[in-house]
Amino acid sequence: MLGPPEPMLLDTCVVQNIEWVWDRMEENMTWTEERVSELEAQFGVPFANELLDLGYLVDHLQYEGFPWLVSASARQEFEQHAGSKRPGLLKGWRRLQEHQEDWAVESFRGVAASVLVPSPNVRINPLVLRGLGVASVHDIVADDGPLAGFPDRGDRALICDGLLSGVPAILTTDLRTFWSRRQLLYEFGLEVWRPSDALTAYIPKWKFEREDRARRFPSS
Repeated sequence: MLGPPEPMLLDTCVVQNIEWVWDRMEENMTWTEERVSELEAQFGVPFANELLDLGYLVDHLQYEGFPWLVSASARQEFEQHAGSKRPGLLKGWRRLQEHQEDWAVESFRGVAASVLVPSPNVRINPLVLRGLGVASVHDIVADDGPLAGFPDRGDRALICDGLLSGVPAILTTDLRTFWSRRQLLYEFGLEVWRPSDALTAYIPKWKFEREDRARRFPSS
């Protein structure tokens, strides 16, 4: 199958960076060599590359619909943010959640998206809890639970959202925690992707789609 796994659950870092991308797009930013060099000097080359590739993804996917999901645990983390960035972070989460609501229930088969922004009527499958070796959702995110390899409780809560909803992957720009510890999640069937890897996987898919459209609808 061409392309990365879909949908992807977004961690809080990438939600914040997507909002940064939107700000640059609204400014009609053109990434000249000079601006790229300034970005690399500010954030370092690896992270700067992830931001630029994330911008490419946003620019392309905004016309097709984002195959990205956000969860209540990310919103809760933003709500607890004490700094001046809190309103902007929540705005970014709501923007993505609105895109999420545009998808039909059957768009992502096998994914229980309702678990990500739960209502009182959402019921967690007890077989999922049993498979994780716990009795409750609280046990999944406990310090000594199955996700103990992730020291940050917010990270564990997001991973828990991914496991309960059945998403195949998490998209992150957190290269120090999520990305560096990604192998811990493989045994749970959950992948971790960076924007650069996602873009690399999407490019041949987009090329195939363009060529397929050209074959089916040749210009007169």
